[in-house]
Amino acid sequence: LGFRLDLPRAAIAFELKGFWDNYLQTLGSPLGEKEGLIEAKKRDLNQSLTSFFTKNQDNLVGYIGRDTFLVLKDLRDSAYERFGQLLSRHFSEITSSLKNVHITEVTLGVGSSATTPSGLIRSVQEALQVLRIGQKIIGGNQTHRLDSLGVLPLLLMGNDQQKKEFSSKLFGSLEDS
Repeated sequence: LGFRLDLPRAAIAFELKGFWDNYLQTLGSPLGEKEGLIEAKKRDLNQSLTSFFTKNQDNLVGYIGRDTFLVLKDLRDSAYERFGQLLSRHFSEITSSLKNVHITEVTLGVGSSATTPSGLIRSVQEALQVLRIGQKIIGGNQTHRLDSLGVLPLLLMGNDQQKKEFSSKLFGSLEDS
């Protein structure tokens, strides 16, 4: 498809509350108009990220249904931890252009960094899990990251592989046997 899958990327699930009910159903009655509105919102999402994160602009943006969009953010030459901190700290600046009369709230879920197709699938699953758990426990209109929610996503929805990776990461920093 012309997209590089060998770049480090992190999945970001964007929930635009009201997109389906208030935006697509109200403004996009004929199918052609709905497709145009979805494409326009995908461009808006990419623009909101690329205007703030000026490096690494090979982002993949897709609409996955209802109020949810998915971005596979290019992290080439960017540290994942720093990216996550900036995304959380500057959430309002990055997402303000996405809100309007129809879209009242924007919430993000961020998955871990990945460089393989299977890693990207895991990152997407994490982003969607973190989005849902963060909304239920903390609320909307902010960024939820796997590392900022602690063990909650792992305990509530994590699979065995995610649990093993989390425990390895947690206990890997201990040097005293």
